[in-house]
Amino acid sequence: MHNLIRYRIVKKLLGIITLLFLSIGLRAALDPPTMRCVSVDSASGVTISWFPPIGNPIEFVEYQIFESINPTGPFNLLVSIPTFATASYNHAGAIVNNFNTHYYFVQTVFNDGSLQNSSSSDTISPMRMNLTLWQQDYAGQLNWNPIHGTPIPSNGGYEVQRRVGLGMWANISGQAYGNESFADSISRCNDTVYYRVRVQDAIACYSVSTVAKENLIDNTPPRAPEIDSISIDNFTGTISISWSPSSSPDVTGYTITRLNPATPLDTVSGRLTNVYVDNETGLDYFNQSLAYEIAAIDSCGNVTPGVREHETMNLSFTRDLCERSITLSWTAYKGWNVVNGYTILMSEAGGPYTLLGTTDPNERSFVHSGIDATKIYCYIVRANGAGVQLSSSQSDLVCVAFPNLTYPSYQYLNKVSVTEDNNVELSCYVDSSLDLGIVVYYEIKRGLSVDGPFETIDTLILGDDDWLIEYTDSSAYPEMHEYTYRVDAIDNCDQILLRSNYARTLHLKIFPDKYNFNNTLNWTEYTDWLAYGDGVGHYEMFRVINNETDSEIIYKGAKDVFELEDDLAEFQQQGSKICYFVEARERSRNTFGIVDTSRSNRVCVSFESDLYIPTAFSPNRDGTNEFFKPVTPYINPQNYECKIYDRWGQLVYVIDQNDFRGWSGFDGNGNPHPIGAYIYHLRLTTERGSVVDRKGSFTLLR
Repeated sequence: MHNLIRYRIVKKLLGIITLLFLSIGLRAALDPPTMRCVSVDSASGVTISWFPPIGNPIEFVEYQIFESINPTGPFNLLVSIPTFATASYNHAGAIVNNFNTHYYFVQTVFNDGSLQNSSSSDTISPMRMNLTLWQQDYAGQLNWNPIHGTPIPSNGGYEVQRRVGLGMWANISGQAYGNESFADSISRCNDTVYYRVRVQDAIACYSVSTVAKENLIDNTPPRAPEIDSISIDNFTGTISISWSPSSSPDVTGYTITRLNPATPLDTVSGRLTNVYVDNETGLDYFNQSLAYEIAAIDSCGNVTPGVREHETMNLSFTRDLCERSITLSWTAYKGWNVVNGYTILMSEAGGPYTLLGTTDPNERSFVHSGIDATKIYCYIVRANGAGVQLSSSQSDLVCVAFPNLTYPSYQYLNKVSVTEDNNVELSCYVDSSLDLGIVVYYEIKRGLSVDGPFETIDTLILGDDDWLIEYTDSSAYPEMHEYTYRVDAIDNCDQILLRSNYARTLHLKIFPDKYNFNNTLNWTEYTDWLAYGDGVGHYEMFRVINNETDSEIIYKGAKDVFELEDDLAEFQQQGSKICYFVEARERSRNTFGIVDTSRSNRVCVSFESDLYIPTAFSPNRDGTNEFFKPVTPYINPQNYECKIYDRWGQLVYVIDQNDFRGWSGFDGNGNPHPIGAYIYHLRLTTERGSVVDRKGSFTLLR
């Protein structure tokens, strides 16, 4: 038992001793150095830097640096360094023309009883800077390779540096590891620009890339500005040019040139400046189109070539007095790829500008018709561009007036009146002070109402000194209609210079009632005498019996009464034809010192020659039915004779045309005739020549 315990203790001690020896042996082995930096110097040499390994430096033999131009090898021994404290090595002339690339790693050689190599350090490679120019005057795009595939923990990020000419290096950007590119937009007129990248390690060494350089020469013109529009400001007499600024960042300003002939106007500063006003006095944009071009200037004095010119529109006109029209014509707006169309603006007699019309891009004329030749019209044409932001350009302003026209100062239709034979007489005062040829002729117009339609019934040419038109319209039927008249003065363009007032005939109508012995009359209103006077004062009605030459005024009434009832009881035996006409009388003297009268048509009525013969009468002196006489209303009897016989055939009385009462039933001595039946024999001739012969009986009563 004791031997077994002793054996186990000895075995355990031997194991501990073995572990101690193994532990001492492992600690004696040296690691490879820790790579920190790889830097390219100005002589194209590559310096690699490391941190010495931890371990027993007594066993150190040397460092071996291996190098290859391919990341996968083969790697060759470049140099051996026998000093443990050495922490860097310079591979002189390693980089040729920034073209070839080198890859490095380091091993430690040590002797812990036998000569051995440690494992390899990280493989590192110097950063090689590449520069791709955007254009000859811009630096462009920078790209470089990382030192190692994964970041070295003690390394920081990238410092992108730039040097111009003989200047100092300056940091222009900081980049995180893994972002091995940078875009630089520096521009130089004529200078060399250098670039490199640095990475700082915790032990204060730097990894520095190769240097990329380019000689930047700016002889490239900046990108051209795009002219937006050229527009005329007719109120200030200037021309405004606007443009979209050049997109080149080094533009310092623009030159403005007026063309034909080329005349440099000005240079304006600032890339974003986009408006220029040509305010030179005396610009003749009324008679010609003016063209302009804009050129950009950059900081190196380069100027944009071949900028597309723009040209103003030139507006002109012709006028036609006879057609009362103005025709506008304009030149095309030049400069845009597409013109969407043209807009015409018009101002009448100094009023605001309003839209008159539009045309398509290929139409550059417009006719303004129906104008008033006494007014001034002003016009502007606006060209409309295309695109997201629609541009517009304004033409020069033209104002158009017709020659001073002399118009008649008055034209007064003072009367229309119906004659006895149913014609219509007109009277119109005209301006006799006009020059010869202004009024070529006058048109007499007639219509059934003020609203027309009107027809021309005649044309009249007056002498130079004539001041009154007197005209008879024999083609009218005033007994059937009322008519409205006017007189138009016509010039040599067959246009109306002046239109007179309207005047309307009086129209009289009759509605007879022969059984009640009356006529109802009504008439239309006379509608004028207000242009140069106070209108109608009153109306007068006239009556004519049986075509007598004299008329009788039967009514004189107010201006607002248009109906009359005429009682004819007292005229029953005077005839069968009764005529009427009505006259309108002006209230007072008009501007021409006259009180005018207008007569209506004449209306007549002829009642039938009816006979009313009583069948009895009672001459008892009670005041009723005291006489016997055949009644002949509306007959103008000729050779009137009515003989009365008693029942034995004896003639007892004769009624002639001068006896208005008839037989009284008494003899010549005042003795009454006996009651009973009597015979009458009536014979007369009517006004139309008809013979009436009637016989019959009647009764005398008491």
